[in-house]
Amino acid sequence: MGSKDQVEYEYIKNEQEFNHWLTELEHTDEPISIDFETTDLRPRVAELVGIATATGPEYGSYISFGTDSQARKCNRVALDELLQVVGERRLIAHNANYELSIITNLSPTIRSLNFEDTLIMAKLAGRERVGLKRLVKEELGFEMEEFNSMLTRSGVKNIKQANPADVAPYAAADAVYTYKLWEHFNNL
Repeated sequence: MGSKDQVEYEYIKNEQEFNHWLTELEHTDEPISIDFETTDLRPRVAELVGIATATGPEYGSYISFGTDSQARKCNRVALDELLQVVGERRLIAHNANYELSIITNLSPTIRSLNFEDTLIMAKLAGRERVGLKRLVKEELGFEMEEFNSMLTRSGVKNIKQANPADVAPYAAADAVYTYKLWEHFNNL
């Protein structure tokens, strides 16, 4: 227990890479784990910095066109396009209420999403401590990087200052391990 596990990921940083990735996503019907990197924990004031996804337990993606105000607008457009492709497919999140709140705030035209929440799955399985990092350590035996460690590693004080390439492995791991937790709790 407590071992470090490296997650393979793709950092998608521009429109061409995003469109290629989105085309590949259209050709799979796998559930999608999703996790947002935002500027605030309060959804009404949070700005979208990046979108982490996983369509399986081995590989994640992090989509971020940057953190300045123009790039954050592009991140919102990417979210809209992603949600259009997702359609009725199953989405997996840890604390889906937050992701749904961000979606409602940033993409109010999206009305129907099919979410499964690993936080709720953990509660239903009788787990008392349901934070993502703690659950991954206790249920799967892997120690994930904490948010503040990622900021320290990046040499910044907040996510708006971080280089998205530095955030990518952290964010992709969140999506991948959320997917792994979803499989784990479905197999109990």
